[in-house]
Order: sequence, then C-alpha cells, then structure tokens
Amino acid sequence: MKCPKCGKEMEQGYFYGQRALWSKNGDKFTILKGKDDVKLFASGSPAYKCEHCHKIVVVIDY
Repeated sequence: MKCPKCGKEMEQGYFYGQRALWSKNGDKFTILKGKDDVKLFASGSPAYKCEHCHKIVVVIDY
C-alpha cells in the first residue's frame, strides 16, 4: 500500500488494541461512546506502517 501522505510504499502488519473509538469530535477526552461515535473492535486488523513519515494506516470493519 502507498502512504497517503508521502506516496512511498508502506510495510504491512497488524493492529492490536483493546478499545478504539471513531468520532467527528476532535476534542473528546473520553472513550465513552457518544450519539454519532462508532466503537471499533480492531484487534488483528491489517495495518500499514510508513517508515518515512511515521504514519500507520489501519483497515477496520465497523
């Protein structure tokens, strides 16, 4: 996969984590789910790492 920031090739791996939350609100201070938030259960999801710009892209089904 190409990095969306720099365009260089990314290294494939996997994302592991207990809790994650997607939100339109960039000022959230809690993992508690709001009305429009989406809880993500992402352990073992494919992830791509860019060594050049230190970005990780995770592919998660919700």
